[in-house]
Amino acid sequence: MSNPKFKVKKQVTRTPLKMVNEVPVYIRVDSDLYDLPPEVTLKQAKGQERPKVIDVTDLESNMGHSLMMYSVLQSELEKAFGPSGWAGKELQIIKHDVRGSKGYHTFSIGEIEECDYDVDF
Repeated sequence: MSNPKFKVKKQVTRTPLKMVNEVPVYIRVDSDLYDLPPEVTLKQAKGQERPKVIDVTDLESNMGHSLMMYSVLQSELEKAFGPSGWAGKELQIIKHDVRGSKGYHTFSIGEIEECDYDVDF
């Protein structure tokens, strides 16, 4: 619940950004890639590497989030922008349903024009 008497100066915590299949998200990338902190627990297949994470801002809500960097998403971003070249970019990302025999999600990524918004953090 929002209270108009107060204005948040800086958002300190970041929640995971949940991507719904086939629904675009609009983000600004706020950090380089980093390791998921060990205190964060996940369901992982045996022997699977812990995912990397980037900090992002949801451009529609102005909320800060952490985005898990799936290997396919990371690979697509590196092809388009080079290693960690996506920091500071504003992007549209669509996570697609698993198709055919691939067994993994694919992503559509588009760089969007700079937005006119007021960010408090």
